[in-house]
Amino acid sequence: MKEKEYKILIVDDSPISRKAILTELKPLNAEFFESPDGRHAIISALKIKPDLITLDVEMPKMNGFDVCRQLRNNKMTREIPIIMVTSRATKAELEKGFQAGVAEYFVKPFPKGELYKHIVRVLTGITGEKIGKAIIASSDNNSRHIIRLALEKTGFSISRFHNASELLGSFNSDTDILILDQNIEGINALELTNILRSKKELEHIPIIYVTDTDDPFHLVQALDLGANDYIQKPFWDRELLARINSLIKSKRLYDEVQNQKNIMESLAMTDKLTGLFNRHFLEEVMEKEFAKSIRNKHSLCLAIMDVDHFKKFNDTYGHQNGDVVLQELGTLLKSSFRVGDIVARYGGEEFIVVLPETSAKKATEKMDHFRKVVEEFSVASTCGEHQMQFTISVGVASTKDGIKNQDDLLKFADECLYKSKEMGRNRVTLYQNE
Repeated sequence: MKEKEYKILIVDDSPISRKAILTELKPLNAEFFESPDGRHAIISALKIKPDLITLDVEMPKMNGFDVCRQLRNNKMTREIPIIMVTSRATKAELEKGFQAGVAEYFVKPFPKGELYKHIVRVLTGITGEKIGKAIIASSDNNSRHIIRLALEKTGFSISRFHNASELLGSFNSDTDILILDQNIEGINALELTNILRSKKELEHIPIIYVTDTDDPFHLVQALDLGANDYIQKPFWDRELLARINSLIKSKRLYDEVQNQKNIMESLAMTDKLTGLFNRHFLEEVMEKEFAKSIRNKHSLCLAIMDVDHFKKFNDTYGHQNGDVVLQELGTLLKSSFRVGDIVARYGGEEFIVVLPETSAKKATEKMDHFRKVVEEFSVASTCGEHQMQFTISVGVASTKDGIKNQDDLLKFADECLYKSKEMGRNRVTLYQNE
């Protein structure tokens, strides 16, 4: 694939300065254009639509600030990154430049290689691989533009909103960072921060509050309501990126910790072989389900099953194939019952299904249907030479049969399982209080 050739417009009234910038940027795969004054620069930008502009401040006919403002106000040129290259950069000049829409400043003479490296980051960041998702929420066009350029050259995928209501409808837990400007339409930015932080799924997404005030009470209020950091206008994009990177690192570390925690919790309550809930989790949830059943006077059913002649099966096909059967049975169980039903591996070849708010008759019908599914099912052996078939025996018990505690529910279902085996296996037996 051919490398993209960029177009760069160099605007400076000094031929010596233009040559110095050209020499600095020569290694780039770019076509260079030159403008000796501000008016010429605007005409050139509209004509060639450059990927980037370097711009001097002091020039005849129109200075750099006015050029920048006009480019930002034109929809054809407003997105072009503009780097101000100047012989001086006072605080007042920096503020004026950032307000006009300048993305970055370089003071002449700049160290060899610095401007080149920065422009490479800007250009490749625009077309490079995205490393995260960022949201810019601002009704200040200049602020939004500067933030966008800073994020794009770092490699973020960006969404922009100027209205708080639109943001609330789109903000989700996939976002890596939110840059929230004090100037946003619809809802006060402080109130918006509070609303976002009240949503549990969003509480750990970093928020940088962008403000044009230096009122300490306002800034403290923003932090109290949930902003992680703030930055005051005008700001260097490098400062913004430093703050963003710090917060992103913290979020990534938090996400990793949460991921590990979820893995550990999953391991603690699931069976490694089948992926079903394990006995420990089943005993915990059964206590709650039984109490809820008694409290609401709803029927709670428990079915226990095991694989018929499993020892003989292992002796014939080997333990590896026995594990395959248990895994496939676990998969069938997961896909055959409701979301609210609890399916667990109780141990060995025994499995349990807990069916809340289900009558004994309905539970028996469900388990018999599942028994038939298993009977017709076959699975390939590990060597691929055999289609293995197996059956299950099932026992069912219900709280509506006068059972007063969860231990008895399991006990009577287990007794029915053994009756199924005694009666020839591959059947379902329901406990009935005589």
